[in-house]
Amino acid sequence: MKIQCPSCSDISNVDDNKIPDNGVYVNCKKCETEFLIKKSFDKCPICSHDRTENDVGCPNCKFGQRIILKKNKVISDNFWSDAIKEIKSKLVGLFFVFCVVSVYFFWFGDYSNIRLVKNGTLTIDSDVTVGDAFEGYKYFKTRKWKFFKDSQKRQVVEFNGVYDYDKFIGTTVYTGLEFTPNMTRATTVQLTANMVNKTRKSLEDIKSTYVIQFTISKDNKSFQARYSGIEITRITSKIPNLSEDIQKVPVKTIKDVNLSTLKKIYSNEPEEEIGALILTTGE
Repeated sequence: MKIQCPSCSDISNVDDNKIPDNGVYVNCKKCETEFLIKKSFDKCPICSHDRTENDVGCPNCKFGQRIILKKNKVISDNFWSDAIKEIKSKLVGLFFVFCVVSVYFFWFGDYSNIRLVKNGTLTIDSDVTVGDAFEGYKYFKTRKWKFFKDSQKRQVVEFNGVYDYDKFIGTTVYTGLEFTPNMTRATTVQLTANMVNKTRKSLEDIKSTYVIQFTISKDNKSFQARYSGIEITRITSKIPNLSEDIQKVPVKTIKDVNLSTLKKIYSNEPEEEIGALILTTGE
């Protein structure tokens, strides 16, 4: 078997059969240091070096040796097991830091701007917050807030509310004026469940979405509305795991120039443009 001098690390070969069970002291041929050798216990799985029963790990490649701290505290006799535990511990720590940082940037970064708008008010009705007005509008099926920066680096908060056609059942749609010799009156049509069902089938891939954008001031203390309108889009294909924004194609945009759509939301009244859409496709 191979033996190694603890002083000069010189390696030499010794017949394992000539070593007594209790071991024997030998002198290094190179530096003449005296040290105890014992019969080989097994071989190192890495370098095949002989190990004795008193060896902790491999004396040659150090595989499986103890980890000694600065204060000489023994952590473990199994190097790799302990190393894996240490790596796992560090990964858990890094994951925790990542979560904390993500929450911080979400709360104090993008979401802080969204929160500014949601908790703010508009001049059309200062008694209701923007968030309460949009979240409480009963004609929306889904609602979504997002934050981004435009090409001029302006900070923009955008709200998207997808209209729910079913909620328009029983509402009335203005169709025009009726003139008689004695009077002029407005004519209306009440939307029925049958009309809405036909509309849903005809517009299966069509979404009607109210979109409003707010720009945030440089000091992040105020905001103002810069765009309001209804966007009618067609979903070209339904590909799993692909953003719907990528798959939709604009069909029609109805700009809310006089803010009538926004006022309808604040008063919780049905939008006439959506009612007209249901009427024309559901008759």
